[in-house]
Amino acid sequence: SPRHCAPCLAWPVGHNLGHRKSASGVRAAQAQAHAMALILEPFYHGSHKYWCDVLSTLGSSVNPVRVVGMPGGSKWHWRMLASAAHFAMTVTEEELQHVDTVVVSAMTNLAELAGLVPALAAKRKVLYFHENQLEYPRSGAESRKSAGQADFNLVWNQIASCLCADKVLFNSEYNLETFYSQIGPFMNRIPKGARPPPVDV
Repeated sequence: SPRHCAPCLAWPVGHNLGHRKSASGVRAAQAQAHAMALILEPFYHGSHKYWCDVLSTLGSSVNPVRVVGMPGGSKWHWRMLASAAHFAMTVTEEELQHVDTVVVSAMTNLAELAGLVPALAAKRKVLYFHENQLEYPRSGAESRKSAGQADFNLVWNQIASCLCADKVLFNSEYNLETFYSQIGPFMNRIPKGARPPPVDV
């Protein structure tokens, strides 16, 4: 179960080569030891930008960390809905060949992104929650305007992203607990017959 809580990430920057390996095995280990970490952030603004910029300083010439962000701080809900397609067309297949770990903000639908970019299947995918949509404050007027459907879509995107990720990280214990404690009641909003089996995230 990927229930983890951590304020920062640690990159896999080395491998134990103490045991004798085949030439192909050594080459594969060396290639991974020179791999890049890629951070995708659709809300490259404010605290989200600061988080990305701090993580980018953890890289080195051997194990670089690259940030691909969508600048600006407006229209965040549209960024959540469309950023997967944006990153699918922004990050090239050639660049992904050098990537070992992809860190995606929970404002991007990771499951959708993985479907659009098949090469991500072989990468280590980390999902990071700055905030979760089950707890994110939204005005009653916003919910009424969309009849609650927009709220549902944003939460469902985050649940699907958790199912796709290899590791899920939260910026606080509160953020983690409020997300997991409300998944069950949220899933019960789906009518019987259309509701998926219990989801283990």
